[in-house]
Amino acid sequence: MRNTFMDTIMASCKERQDVFIISGDAGLGVFDTFKEQYPDRFVNLGVAEQNTISFAAGMALAGYKVVVYNLAPFVLFRCYEQVRNDICYQRLPVTLVGIGSG
Repeated sequence: MRNTFMDTIMASCKERQDVFIISGDAGLGVFDTFKEQYPDRFVNLGVAEQNTISFAAGMALAGYKVVVYNLAPFVLFRCYEQVRNDICYQRLPVTLVGIGSG
């Protein structure tokens, strides 16, 4: 599933210049090729879930289509208020990808 996700992102990046990936210290090996080909479109913000969502909102306001990738509980539950206030209320183009649900 992770490889299919990255294949889809890589294909999208060949056609679009506005895709930006944010990781929260998860799936680091999955992003190796992406970081080599698109080093200016990836950032690992580490264990800072609330900050990650606010950063994603800022990037979306700057014109990027942002994908936030992290473990499922950390991509939504630790930062629910930021997701609601910073992304949803403003209807920003941010996609949250939660992995490792079980």
